[in-house]
Amino acid sequence: MSTDVAAGFVIWITGLPNSGKTTVAELLQHEFRSKGVTTVWLDGDHLRRIFSNRWGYSREERVKLAAEYSKLAAHLSMQGLTVIVSVVAMFDSVYRQNRDTIGNYFEVFLDVPYGERVHRDKATAKNVYASSSYSETIYDVPRGADLHLQNFGENSPRSIASKIAGLVIQRIPATPGG
Repeated sequence: MSTDVAAGFVIWITGLPNSGKTTVAELLQHEFRSKGVTTVWLDGDHLRRIFSNRWGYSREERVKLAAEYSKLAAHLSMQGLTVIVSVVAMFDSVYRQNRDTIGNYFEVFLDVPYGERVHRDKATAKNVYASSSYSETIYDVPRGADLHLQNFGENSPRSIASKIAGLVIQRIPATPGG
């Protein structure tokens, strides 16, 4: 862990494409805000557009981009914000970087079977799985996530967001004047 004490908190929600990261993160942000917690939400799809798609989709480029997300989340957290990050970014080096540099860090892995992710992909017209270049072998499934959740079937995104909030909210440091 870093010697700098982080004033905020980072919740890193990861999972393969169409595992529901964005949906859960949005619901989590609403839940936190309803409890008076100031949050910033960083979503991978939005961040790629903000960073002008400067990175490609190879493993090396994805790792570099994920490291940038990590630095941004750490910076915002050090300013006392609760940061929700919803990204694929499934790389051992990024998990280690996050744990080493972010003082208050909570990692969530959303696990969804391949068939369900393909079904969701078709419903949203993202076409991630239709691409012949898509491969899950470039990712490292997190082995040390603080929370590993099945995000399908009886587990609704709302119940998952509530579970994350329940586990994390008492850990979030009080902000001055808040």
